[in-house]
Amino acid sequence: MGKATEWSLWANFMALSSCAMLVLGGIIVLSMSFPNFWTGIYGLAVSPFIYVYEWPRGKMKRGRTFPRRFQGKISNMVSNMGFFGSNYYFRFVLYLLVSVPCFFELATTYAGFFFLCTSSVYLLSAVRGEKWVPIKAPRKPELIAKSTQQNGILPFAGMGMDRKGSINAAPSMASAGV
Repeated sequence: MGKATEWSLWANFMALSSCAMLVLGGIIVLSMSFPNFWTGIYGLAVSPFIYVYEWPRGKMKRGRTFPRRFQGKISNMVSNMGFFGSNYYFRFVLYLLVSVPCFFELATTYAGFFFLCTSSVYLLSAVRGEKWVPIKAPRKPELIAKSTQQNGILPFAGMGMDRKGSINAAPSMASAGV
């Protein structure tokens, strides 16, 4: 009947948007001289780490998952973290703890609520048995090792074609050897 939703992708997008809101809230806290200025420092210090941690997409069970730009090396780093990189229960607890300091200042409260929503969606995906699996890089087509030259003679020499087989403009007399 209906296809099951893969909640981990939603949580991934929510975590990235939460980081953006935390950076914005941190800048506002520091620029407006709020009393709890440490929340701004906290937001600006924690967000880059979470952003790098959440940047690589996990592979979907069904369909194609397109990797993000520059995902390869970061994906290797997250997969080398083992349990902490692939388990969504850990991410649930992590974002639950990250959200707590955000509620001490009004400018970072919105990011705190987003981190709470992110942690709840990661809990839902963990309960449903999802886990983070890196996307394998697509294989590039292998080049054919055989040369197009056979017996020292180019097969398309002077015929108005190049080695790839596409037709060039009319061949000149100089290339034909006349």
